[in-house]
Amino acid sequence: EFLELTGQMAQEGGEWISPLDAELRAKQSAKAKNSQGIQNDLREWLNAVLEEPLDGEVSLIEACKGGVVLCQLLNRISDNLGSNKLVKKIHPPTTAFKAMENLTNFIAGCKALGVPAVRG
Repeated sequence: EFLELTGQMAQEGGEWISPLDAELRAKQSAKAKNSQGIQNDLREWLNAVLEEPLDGEVSLIEACKGGVVLCQLLNRISDNLGSNKLVKKIHPPTTAFKAMENLTNFIAGCKALGVPAVRG
């Protein structure tokens, strides 16, 4: 009965997995490839908007986590809108406190531009 419910086991990379696991792994792999494509597109867009390349040696998340890139982006957007810089001081993220201050300033600037808050 068990094999009727799960189908035949398959071997993948020397490991025996069920058809359900194989399907899940295939979906996760496709999602990861799509996510990487989106990250590459976003990196290209950020490079174009900021007019300077992000460090290609680190992931996009790592490049943005200190808040510097996000604050620079926000200031570039506000410049293009003809308004004053929304983030007056961008701190080098040498400490967690400075990185958090950058991220707080980024969120405040987004609110000032009218970007709706999303709760998740």
